[in-house]
Amino acid sequence: MVFLTQLGRDKNGLGIGIFNAITEKTYAKIKDTITGEVREQVTEPLANYNVFVIDKQFNKNSSVSFVNTNVLRDGSFRDANTTALLYDISDKESKYNVHGNLKMSNVQEDSQNTAGFAGFIELGKTFGNYQYSIEHSRADENYNIQDLGFQRRNNYANYQGQISYQIFEPTKMFDQYRIRFESSLQYLNSPNTYTGNDFELDAFFMTPKRFAFGVNFETNIGYQYDYYEPRVDGRFIKQQGVFESGVWFSSDYRKKFALDVRTHFAVRYKNDDNIYNSLKISPRYRFSDKFQMIYNLNYGKLLNDYGYIDELDNGDIIFGNRDSKEVTNTLSGQLNFSTKSSLTLSFRYYWSPVEYDSQYYSLNEDGTLAPSTYSENNDINYNIWNLDLNYTWQFAPGSYFIALYRNSIFNEDDLSHLDFGENSKNLFEEPITNVVSLKLIYYLDYNQIKSWLKV
Repeated sequence: MVFLTQLGRDKNGLGIGIFNAITEKTYAKIKDTITGEVREQVTEPLANYNVFVIDKQFNKNSSVSFVNTNVLRDGSFRDANTTALLYDISDKESKYNVHGNLKMSNVQEDSQNTAGFAGFIELGKTFGNYQYSIEHSRADENYNIQDLGFQRRNNYANYQGQISYQIFEPTKMFDQYRIRFESSLQYLNSPNTYTGNDFELDAFFMTPKRFAFGVNFETNIGYQYDYYEPRVDGRFIKQQGVFESGVWFSSDYRKKFALDVRTHFAVRYKNDDNIYNSLKISPRYRFSDKFQMIYNLNYGKLLNDYGYIDELDNGDIIFGNRDSKEVTNTLSGQLNFSTKSSLTLSFRYYWSPVEYDSQYYSLNEDGTLAPSTYSENNDINYNIWNLDLNYTWQFAPGSYFIALYRNSIFNEDDLSHLDFGENSKNLFEEPITNVVSLKLIYYLDYNQIKSWLKV
């Protein structure tokens, strides 16, 4: 059950929004393969998810917001709460800006409360051909918002700056162009330890005929220290930096047929065998003003890359040298019957085989690798197929009826030596999951409800 309300914004720029969802208790059936005994176990208890937002706008170009997310689970299961203050403040002429956030998370589990914090601030010049900014982001090792949010990592302290030049009036050769340089330094928050750096230069151009193209270069200087890949606090892998470059172009979207192409290349310093290449091709065709289709083919190959395998009972952290590929095929289309109803198709097939060398390595305390006697097979062959067909009808302002059909297949094994055809054949021998979903969203206008109550 989901409850969503936006109470609107008053004449002073104050807005309030509330989201609440309740999910049922979920069970999993677990079978003992030796005795054949089957038992049920609760995998997700009865839970309440809530989001509360207060937003205040002022000076026509600035705002301050308070956000709270809360997850309450029945019984002794884990609860979580996160509170954030967000700000985006510009001067009256919108020439300079400061924006960022302050966030605190609290997780209650096993009768213990774990509190964490994170924050971000950026100050910059936001007008004129030349623009620049400096920023800082930080999170401690306890910051955790994954109960109702997405988080890649915590325990970081990063410093970044950028400067750019762009035009706002067309020239004879270009309608638009922008050249930007940025650099960053990365540290752990605790202890305050240097982990790496990054320098990037990119450029974007668009001609009067709407042909767009760009180029980028990116590099690290000196050794980089990855404290996340070993999965053990305080341990790191030490490697040389990487040089990366890419080019892309995009043809005129105003024409019925358009094409996007993007290439990327990377190589690790002092290790010419550790390279990455990728190519993305995306043609699109507009059959009419109401119907278009877009196809994407993305191919990437990474050679001789060292990655985490496992931590053994004796404390050894095992790494392996691997080759990996990623092949993604996507097809999407949209047919608009009117401004209020449409049918969309979304198809995606992702394939990623990973092959390891027979020689594995143990991680030393100084971040280097030494040969190990470890010899298990860790090849991975990962496949996922999704096909979604979605009909949407807006029957009233802010109110929708949505019908979805989903067809999906998943497979993971160690047959990474298979070619694309053999792998696809194996995938379609797996069971297919079919899902049909109907959703009704009705928007209640608070001001309209007040008028009803006065009648």
